[in-house]
Amino acid sequence: SLEALIEGGFKILDKESDIEEKAFQNDDIEQLYKALAVLTEEQKWLVEQVYCHDRKQSEIAAELGIDATSIRDRLRVIYKKIKNFFNK
Repeated sequence: SLEALIEGGFKILDKESDIEEKAFQNDDIEQLYKALAVLTEEQKWLVEQVYCHDRKQSEIAAELGIDATSIRDRLRVIYKKIKNFFNK
């Protein structure tokens, strides 16, 4: 029953929840996914390594056998592509 769900900790409506804010967040996430779609697979991999796995640029550079400044340069290109996407 509905009463059992509520008593068991199930909430029908979270009064602290801001539906409008969640809608904006969902829109922002959707826009970010669209922006990431303009990246190459290698660029997406680099973004994932840096931002999802919190890997250091020097660590990634060592894995790839390149200089750490190359990773920084690649990230600058990525930032520029994403910025251009949002400025359209």
